[in-house]
Amino acid sequence: MKIIIALLTKATLSVLMHPQNTLVRVAKAWTVVSVAIILFASADPALGQQSGKPFATHGTEKMIYDARMEPQAVLHKDVIYIVYQADKDANIGNPHIISYDTKRETWSESVQIATVPKYDHHYAPVLWIDSADRFHILYQCHGRSSIHMVSENPGDITRWKESTTIAPFISYPKFMPISDQRIMMYHRVLGHMGYWTYHISEDGGYTWERPETPHVDFDQDPQVDDDLHAGSYHTIKLDASGENLHVGFVWKDERNRRDERYHEVLGKNKRYNLYYLRLNIASGKIYTLEGKELKRPLNKSGAEECMVLNSDYHVTNMPTLNLDSDGNPVFVLLMSDKTPTDCVFHFVRRDADQWVKTPIARTVSTWAGSHLQRIGPGKWSAILVVGNGDNGIPGYGGGEMQKWVSDDDGRIWRMEGTLDPEPGLIYNNPSTVLTSDGQALDDWLVFYGWKGPRSIDDYIHEEKGELHNTGKAFLWHNGEYK
Repeated sequence: MKIIIALLTKATLSVLMHPQNTLVRVAKAWTVVSVAIILFASADPALGQQSGKPFATHGTEKMIYDARMEPQAVLHKDVIYIVYQADKDANIGNPHIISYDTKRETWSESVQIATVPKYDHHYAPVLWIDSADRFHILYQCHGRSSIHMVSENPGDITRWKESTTIAPFISYPKFMPISDQRIMMYHRVLGHMGYWTYHISEDGGYTWERPETPHVDFDQDPQVDDDLHAGSYHTIKLDASGENLHVGFVWKDERNRRDERYHEVLGKNKRYNLYYLRLNIASGKIYTLEGKELKRPLNKSGAEECMVLNSDYHVTNMPTLNLDSDGNPVFVLLMSDKTPTDCVFHFVRRDADQWVKTPIARTVSTWAGSHLQRIGPGKWSAILVVGNGDNGIPGYGGGEMQKWVSDDDGRIWRMEGTLDPEPGLIYNNPSTVLTSDGQALDDWLVFYGWKGPRSIDDYIHEEKGELHNTGKAFLWHNGEYK
């Protein structure tokens, strides 16, 4: 509507300032305005249903986690099971599970699985389901800690018991079914400058094995000063065969000093560039897009061979990753512009033998979430969290959730509408619902919102003594909130 008002104003000013040829000018101006009105009217600003009821409340920071951890929503035998972190009495995130029956369109009662010892948003739960219909939840994953719970009875989410330890050090776990009915867990070992590896289970998740050599360890065998203080953060996508993993990742500079571009101490935001590798699960070998084998473990200097984009000290963050119709990776990448909080969503794709990026929309944090879906040959849909920062910058991202689409393989994008189930909230972390055999259901999304304007984490740390768990989680399907 602001665009239409601006065009009307421009048309009026044109008549007032240039009375000659007034009729011609007005006709031209109103032609532009008419097109704008048609486009505005043809778009569905609310993407269907105008409002929706949350399925869970009292969520803490990252009630629904970002792209590094999943799944948090799994469809199994017509029922969607969702895990999240919340607590109604304290600023902590205890693991919960709830289910939605897609046939009966009914929700179960929420079940609290366990109690965490302290506030740490990294403690968010993730979920998988084994072949015996038992539910597994892993939570409290940050450095040394992680707890594996399993349902006492098949198909029942009400009673739980602690199960086997998967590994001594787990951060940012992602679980997925792979070939031959196995389950894979991809994760980081140790702290910020730890290494990345994966475990495989052949018995549903009770016992696990991992390769001897990790595939990425940015501070291993340092060649230059950057390598000594380098970590990395990853997002992944399994290929159709279930035998190879596409990995998109960024470099984190752990030195507590001013950034090279903005001359500020950026802390958790000091992440740069974009890299890509393909991991063969059976052998553990890693390759560039062109098929050149990379040395393991891949360090910061070695990653120059598989760099997609050099951000030149513009800050980035973990990309959203999907595959085009040829099975090649494409990304939605956030990158800062004039300031660290002036950020742009870019669509990054391969064009012939070059990587190219196209701007889509602006936001105010590299922690703003996104979801990328291929909706047809050369056609893409992106759900983007777009903030304006008028009343403050959320430390972990947040804003209006907008749907953008492209019909020409990502060269031109247009905004189609918004997801806003509860006006007055800001939102983050749109996450795909996965089937229990690992298929993405892109027409189902789970996400969370809160009043803002800051992140829940900001309030917890800055305004102690008050309850700040105000997160609300929503499930969206083809224009309806469930």
